[in-house]
Amino acid sequence: MNLHVRNARFSARVVHVRGTETTLAVPRGVPAAARPLPAEAEMSFEHERQIVMLSGTLLGGDDVSARFRIDDAVAPRELRRFVRLNCTLPILVTPLTEDGSEAGPQETMQTVDISAGGVLLDRKDLSGAVRVELDLPGGHGTVTASGRIVRNVSDGSGVSFDAIDAGTQQTLDGFVLGVRHQLAQRFAQA
Repeated sequence: MNLHVRNARFSARVVHVRGTETTLAVPRGVPAAARPLPAEAEMSFEHERQIVMLSGTLLGGDDVSARFRIDDAVAPRELRRFVRLNCTLPILVTPLTEDGSEAGPQETMQTVDISAGGVLLDRKDLSGAVRVELDLPGGHGTVTASGRIVRNVSDGSGVSFDAIDAGTQQTLDGFVLGVRHQLAQRFAQA
């Protein structure tokens, strides 16, 4: 597994996992460029032919070990049905009535993150039903889906899709996984 802390990148091996904290063997020690600890860190590894990236904190240890704690902000997202991708993309949002009719003008917003199950919009305090249209970069197509605002957080308003066709959902999930895989490979090679 690979770790990235500040400007340092190095390998480690998991020796113990307990909840959100992992004990790592670091044979060459934590590099000086990664210190002082604790420090924000990213961990990447391959699991069942998928590259997984986790954000957290690298905690202190000794000359040959350290502890990595997955941050609360990351763990819940990773447990969802669909993998999320933090990205800023323009998205068209149209408010809807309960029967699916347009309830107001279409607005351009930005995504905070996306998944095949929903999207986090950069606008706070939204509510009700909406339709979204999103052009995926790289010629991956346009996603159109309807859903409901299910949460409001400090970053914006979360939409859970309730009307998205299976093919579109599969395309969106493939896009998210593909980009995350590319990012993880770049991180692992750096």
